Amino acid sequence: MADSRPRTGGGPMKIVYGALVATLTVGLLVAVEVPAAGTVPNLAPRTPAKLNLRPPVPCGTATAPATIGTAQPVFTAVASDPENSVLTTRLTIQRVGATTPTYEINSAITASSVAFSWPAIPAGKLVPDVTYAYSARSNDGTTDGPSTAKCHFTIDETPPGLPTIESSDYPDGEPAINAWTSGRVILRPADSDVVQFRYGFQQDRLTGAVPVGSDGSAVVPVTLSPDPSTGIIRKRLYVAAVDRAGNPGPVSDAWSLQANPAPAPAKANQDVDGDGRSDAIAVFDKGFDQTTVWNLVQGNDGQYDGVIGWDSGINGGYGLSRTRSAAGDFDGDGKTDVMLMRTETGQRLGLYLLKATGGAYEPRGQAVWRSSGEGWSLGTTRMLAGDLNGDGRDEIVLQRDTFDGGWQAYVLSGTGQLASWIRTPPSSGQWAKSSPVIADLDGDGRKDLVSLDDRGGCRLRATFFRSTGTAFDAGTTKYDFTPGTYCADRARATAGDVTGDGQDDLVIPYEHADTDLGVLVLRSGGPTVETWWRTPGLLEPAKADYEIVDTTGDGRDDLVLVAARPDGGRELKVLASTGTAFAAPQQVWTGASVHAETGPKADLEFRSYELVARHSRQCLQVRGRSRSLDAVLDQGECTGALHQRFQLDQLPGVEQYQFHPAHLDGVKDDGKSTCVDLGGTQESPGSPVLQQACDATSSQQFAIEYLDGFTKDAVVRLRNAHSGFCVGVENAGQAIGAAAVQQTCGNGADQQWILRPSRNSVQLDGRYRLSAVKGGRFMEAADCGTADGSDLRVWDPRGGSACQQWMIHPLGEDAYQVLGAASGKALDVQGCSTDNLAVIHLWTSTPNDCQRWRIEPAADGSWSITQTLSGKSLDVAGCRPESGADLIVWPYWNGPCQRWRIDKVPENLAFGRTITTSSQEDVQYAAPKVADGNYGSRWASQLEHDPEWISVDLGSIRTINKVSLVWEVAHARRYTIQLSDDGVTWRTVHTRTDGDGGTDNIDLTPTTARHVRMHGTERATEYGYSLYEFEVFAPDPNLALNKPTQSSSRETSELGPANAVDGSVATRWASALEHDPEWISVDLGSVRSISKITLVWEFAYARAYQVQVSDNGTTWQTVHTRTDGDGGTEIVRLAPTNARHVRLQGTERATGYGYSLYELEVT
Repeated sequence: MADSRPRTGGGPMKIVYGALVATLTVGLLVAVEVPAAGTVPNLAPRTPAKLNLRPPVPCGTATAPATIGTAQPVFTAVASDPENSVLTTRLTIQRVGATTPTYEINSAITASSVAFSWPAIPAGKLVPDVTYAYSARSNDGTTDGPSTAKCHFTIDETPPGLPTIESSDYPDGEPAINAWTSGRVILRPADSDVVQFRYGFQQDRLTGAVPVGSDGSAVVPVTLSPDPSTGIIRKRLYVAAVDRAGNPGPVSDAWSLQANPAPAPAKANQDVDGDGRSDAIAVFDKGFDQTTVWNLVQGNDGQYDGVIGWDSGINGGYGLSRTRSAAGDFDGDGKTDVMLMRTETGQRLGLYLLKATGGAYEPRGQAVWRSSGEGWSLGTTRMLAGDLNGDGRDEIVLQRDTFDGGWQAYVLSGTGQLASWIRTPPSSGQWAKSSPVIADLDGDGRKDLVSLDDRGGCRLRATFFRSTGTAFDAGTTKYDFTPGTYCADRARATAGDVTGDGQDDLVIPYEHADTDLGVLVLRSGGPTVETWWRTPGLLEPAKADYEIVDTTGDGRDDLVLVAARPDGGRELKVLASTGTAFAAPQQVWTGASVHAETGPKADLEFRSYELVARHSRQCLQVRGRSRSLDAVLDQGECTGALHQRFQLDQLPGVEQYQFHPAHLDGVKDDGKSTCVDLGGTQESPGSPVLQQACDATSSQQFAIEYLDGFTKDAVVRLRNAHSGFCVGVENAGQAIGAAAVQQTCGNGADQQWILRPSRNSVQLDGRYRLSAVKGGRFMEAADCGTADGSDLRVWDPRGGSACQQWMIHPLGEDAYQVLGAASGKALDVQGCSTDNLAVIHLWTSTPNDCQRWRIEPAADGSWSITQTLSGKSLDVAGCRPESGADLIVWPYWNGPCQRWRIDKVPENLAFGRTITTSSQEDVQYAAPKVADGNYGSRWASQLEHDPEWISVDLGSIRTINKVSLVWEVAHARRYTIQLSDDGVTWRTVHTRTDGDGGTDNIDLTPTTARHVRMHGTERATEYGYSLYEFEVFAPDPNLALNKPTQSSSRETSELGPANAVDGSVATRWASALEHDPEWISVDLGSVRSISKITLVWEFAYARAYQVQVSDNGTTWQTVHTRTDGDGGTEIVRLAPTNARHVRLQGTERATGYGYSLYELEVT
């Protein structure tokens, strides 16, 4: 398989006067001789990336080195080369002050961009209490690359001693305070370098941890309660110290904690230790796939103590980019537990319980629940918790996207059974635009489900789904905000009884600006919205998590913020409720040693993203949707259009990215995509950000610096590799059209970008044909193969062949599995390879990343298909337009051989049905083979005999309008097509007397039948009759398909109304910009009975519209009105209505553009 486009690496390669010459050699590599003027010099390897120890530690300085606990450390790195050459990488360790290295070692030969490790440093090479520096550089056999910066470390192999334990609340072996009361245990270190104590209530399970304070001591809050089996009020506490190098000390003897009997207190909201006081819980990401759950426990004196209730450990499998959490009392013991939901192998989710013990969490090893089928995704599933039936135990609620403009809520009972409590109707409100919260708005003791919905145009709506104890009632609107008042991306939904009246209220922390937090309250969900607190400049909303708990015990819930500190720590602030407002925030706890994030660092996927300016909430875009090089980037109203989307491409082996605008089609024929560029080599602040052809220049390479937020909505800064400047908005402008420029990096919100995955209103689901934009030929298995390992290629159209039809199944997050309609086998990357030129073939369907593809809109109504594992594109090898070109994966460049037309195909009613025939030549050519979807198999009648026939039983009476006969060489010169309801009495609906073989597509006036027969009366050859496939089709249920259309206007000549009825979601109609009202109508050709209208919107959708019908196209009747349209796919169901003309009348746009429809379907 050849590929004629420029490649990086893969053997000796030289560019000769613009032509690509590569050599394929065996054994020794011999370069092709070329004129010296045409050669390209060898490029040095890149600086090794991710050089660190295992486990990783921060990069220390000479004066503040990192401390490690072993003299035989293991170092790891990623080496890469711009030409993909193989490499060796030399690790150098040198004692500070020495003139020669202490130890050096070369790695084994590695491929470019592959992570590797050196062998452990041999014993005796390094000694404790000495400061060393380590660095590395790579060599490609010719040239050394640049060295990494030096990082310093020292070694301490001495474990800390036993800590001292003391407590007046819990004297060893003696009760002093009552059960259900929070007491404190003081831990003091035996050594000065102790940074943390591990503790627990079993000697071999120290699940809790607490950092030392400024004086070296630490406080562990503990609450005892009677053992539910024995009634004994006693625990044994075990403690071990951990020093700065990570060395654990010995585990202490048991300290016996005892308490006096006492009645249990009234249950409190979010009480982690069961003492009747509300506490705070914070889940932190510490990097390196390590997650910790912090308990901020309120003591009897109102002061808070912070401890780590659970730590996953480094590479513990619960990195926050793949995990969600919810807190609740899941067993009814009065203590708040934590449930973790994480992604597992095979597109499944698992729920794992951290059981509260009164001082820490005890993880239960087995999953509480695991999804039984694939397709569950964190990106399309939200987890909440609350007592939905009033039994004193909280249940888990999973709100899942249904991909039809609605969502479904499941409830996990205490028995581990998942049941659906509600599924909202299609187009009633998209999952992506719902912010759910659990709240008892009616005060009946059962928590309800409330959805704070984004209606577009900075308009929110609170929808109430009442719990009956076994299901959620249909939604009712509790409050509908005025348009233009509050934007969904600045609001966070929470709930609690802040008024103290026994009914929960909806509480909405709202980000007016980057340092301007306001708190809105809807009493019991309505009917008015009140501002309970706002003090600009005091708090940064994006750097806080919010909880609603009663911190004072006065029966009114308060607002609690876990806020970020500049030093990497956290602080707890309480805004106490007065019943009518929140008081000024009071700081009640500071944890300077947290050094973690409340959300994971941006765990970037291979997909397109939007970049939203944090100061203006507008999207980075290519000005005017320009496709020209040198086009300026600016900011504009976020619509999700392609010129506001950027495909992120990480450069091999380094933490640098290129940004590819998604609306372009690559630079014609040169194998390059288009990149965001900081003005070429300009280095002055204020230079514009441009769209340029991608090359190797550092002005197109950006570091994505994580600032805050969650992985699906991270706040980042974009720092250019060449100039060191950051991408910002000129003069911090708020207006649409304010230019993006390079600026000296700072902390301004105009340099902060919300990095969020692009969302697509169109979700593919069904049977399709895929054709490459380059050449227009169709994807198929070679020779219609159905076996595992059958290669894929593009080929000339085969009529209705199932070989060229593919079932596309959504997995969530715009990821799909693609299955051959004829084989049932999946589109698979051979060997799960991430290499360039990896072969695409068929393989048995399995839930793994080798068969997981992301399909997103691309230029000119086409689609981009990328492998989720590698980010590389499904590509026609060599960009060849002719039949037979193989399919491979290749780095993304969005050219015509990486873009695909995806067209839905009708169902073959005959596929897999019962076939009968007058005869068959032998078993090799049996009758069922005409309905197996395989164009490599066939039926053949007996030789040299007329007449012969073959018929299909459709299983029931169906409406049909087309029959396709795919002949082998032995075709019919004369034949008839006959129909029957019973298989006995036949009627002829088509006769042909001049058959010429090939594929006969026979269009019929729509009619009904159960049996369809081809009756051959004269052979065209000396053989018999032979068919590869006998296909029967029903009329498309879409009455508007390809019917005449009209519209009030069109944005451009290419965006006419016919695009809305062509059956393709790759084309669209768009009205004139910024104008109301606008309309589009379709003439069905005759009066038809209609009962459903489907509107598939582009991003420029209607907030308010009417559906109208007419018999004559002049007098119109309104049959449906909507004033809260939310885009996506909207299904309008009507009482059966007779009409010839259907019109969509848009009366209010939802965006600053016009109205735009992919499809207007009438059924």
